This record gives sequence, structure tokens and C-alpha cells, in this order.
Amino acid sequence: MWKSIAIVMLLIILAGSAAAVSVQSDKIFVQRGQQISITGECGTQPGVSVKITSGTAKILDTAAQCSAGLFELPYASTFLDPVGKWTIAANDGTETSSTEILADDAREGGFFLVRFLSPAEGKYARTETISLTVEVTDSGRKVDDANVAFFDFEGNRIFLKGVGEGIYTADYEIPADAGVGKWSLEVFAQSTSSGVVAGGRNAIGLEIGEPPVKIQVIEPSVTSFEIGDEVKIKLAVTYFNGKSLGGDAKVSALAGDNRIELIQTAENTFEGKFTAQSTSTGALELLLEAEDGAGNKGTALQKLVVGCSITCLAKNYGVFVLLALVVIAAVVTVLYSKLSSRNQLGKLQAERQKTLDLVKSLQEDYFGKGVMPSSSYKKNLSDYKAKLSEIEQKIADLKSKKDSE
Repeated sequence: MWKSIAIVMLLIILAGSAAAVSVQSDKIFVQRGQQISITGECGTQPGVSVKITSGTAKILDTAAQCSAGLFELPYASTFLDPVGKWTIAANDGTETSSTEILADDAREGGFFLVRFLSPAEGKYARTETISLTVEVTDSGRKVDDANVAFFDFEGNRIFLKGVGEGIYTADYEIPADAGVGKWSLEVFAQSTSSGVVAGGRNAIGLEIGEPPVKIQVIEPSVTSFEIGDEVKIKLAVTYFNGKSLGGDAKVSALAGDNRIELIQTAENTFEGKFTAQSTSTGALELLLEAEDGAGNKGTALQKLVVGCSITCLAKNYGVFVLLALVVIAAVVTVLYSKLSSRNQLGKLQAERQKTLDLVKSLQEDYFGKGVMPSSSYKKNLSDYKAKLSEIEQKIADLKSKKDSE
């Protein structure tokens, strides 16, 4: 029994060993332009995936066929490949094996002069499109038959287009998720002329930064609201250059402690709404925030005013406001009554004084100047006394009413 178990375990170990994948290169050091031979074991798999990378640059990505548990793949390097450490990896779908070699320049790889015409060294933002233009010459001669390429942020080899006179161009949009910081943009050239393979390369340093995200407020179009009003939010959100943020964008608004997640309703357009609360009475800052799937962010601030008119008070507080208005009306009535009485009393006292002055003037005319007949004097005096009596009665009534209040 133990012998049978040992045999089964040995078979399992051998099967696992047979299924292992491995990879190696016939060269540890290679000059660009030389050929290398990549070999390895692939077990029982029909084939393996073989990749050569240098940093993020994808030099080779192909498949190799397995035969009797082995594979072999030749690769002729070119002057369009980068120098430095290369990683050669083989994957059979379940397991990966890798090895490293060093790539260096060959003499012929420096024959061409590659000169940057654009872009200039400096700062650039994600999503910005750079116009890449280089001139390729060989001892002053314009080289028009070259293959010219660079590796983008994803590691893809991008070829430039020749436009004549040794000029090659390409427009490249920096991805929204490109690495922030320094980027060495290296351009490679290779040409075969008269059977001789020659090349050249050059690099410039660019500084990549995060792009400003622009938030334009479409709604609210007014800044004043009442408690209970529905406040609609509509924003146009893009990168600084007008390009769209993409489907992973998240846009929100913060009104006090209330966060509103906005929904995309059209390209670059995001909408939402909230109800103005009583806790927001007065100045209310609406903080608008946008972020794309790569972490690029933008903010904007919209200032609103939230108030409450009599109609608003009645709508939101009902009977309490009505009661308050009744009390206010009663107080105003009492105050008005008091002010009216005081004003009326003052008028009567002024009228009494005026009547007394008329009596005095009448007596001076009759007794002092003798210019008035006795009958006229008696009649006028009687009228003034009657008027005074009436005024005194009104004054007494007002004072009595005031004392009783």
C-alpha cells in the first residue's frame, strides 16, 4: 500500500515538473541590432506567450509554439528598441517565468542625428495634446526613408509620419492617468540604406502635471431662494481644454451638511437638486466638486442666499405665524391708539391756548382801545367762552380715557 502511495506522489511531482514553464536567452548582453534566441520549457501546453519589456516599453509581445515540451523564438532587435535592462517573460496561461538581459548601443545606432523641433521642454498637463516633430539627418543629409517611433505612457510603440525634408511628426494626447512628474520622451530612428542599417535616438524631459478640471454653473441661474424651494443644479464639467472627463467622472455638490450626487444627463453635463432647509437661512455656500477616474479634481464655489418671506412663513410655519401676526397687530393697534390720543390731546391744548389768546385780544380791543361796540364784545366773548368750555370737556374726556388704559 505504501509503495502505491509513493508511486502516485512521484507521478504527481513529475507531472508538476513537466508542466513548469521556463525561459532563457542565449545572450546576457545584447547590442541593439543583434539577434537573440529565446528558449524555454513549456510542459504539455501547445504554446506560450513571450513578452520583452523595458520599464513600461513593450518591445515584443508574441506567441511561441511548443514542441516536445520546449519552445524557441528568435528576436532580431532594432534601433527602434530602447537601451537598458530588458525583461523576457514566458507565460503558459497558468505560470510565468522571466529572465533579464542588458541592451546597449551599437556603433551604427548613433549615426543619425535626431533633433526635436517640438515640443519644447517644460510643463504639460494630462489630457493635453503635444505636437511631436523631429528632424532626422545623417551628416547633414536629410533622411526621408527612416522609421521613427517613441514609446507612449502605456508602453506602446507609436510611429511618426514622415512629411519630407527629414521631418517626422505625430500628435499625442497625454492620457488622463499618465504618471505625474518627469517623463523622458525618447524618439528612435532606423533606416536601411544601401544594405546598411543605421539609427539614432534622442530624448527631452517633460514635466507632467494634473489637468485643471473646469466647472461651469448653468443652474441655479439665480442666487436667492426661500426655505422649502427646490434648488436645481446643472453643471458643465470638462478639463481645462474642453475635453470630456469620461464615464468614470463623479460630480457632487455640498450645501451645508447636505451632499448631493449629480447625475450625468448629457456629454459634459451633470444635474441634481436639493431643498433649501431652514438651517440654511442666510448665506449658503454651494461647494461643487468634480473628479475623473484617474484622480484629477476640480472645485468651484457658488454663493446663495436663503430667506423666508411672509408667504414662506405661512407656508412653513402655518398657525404659529398667524398667531404671531395677530399679536403684532394687537400691539400695533394699542400703540397707535395711544399715539393718536396723545396727538389729539396736544391739538386740543393748542386750540385752547389759541382761544384764550383771542379772548385776551378781544378784551384789549374793547377796554383798552375802545374800538368795539358793547354788543359785539359781549357776543364774541360769549362765543369764545362756549368754545373754551367745549375744549375743556374734550380734554377732560381724553385724560380720563388715558388714565383708564
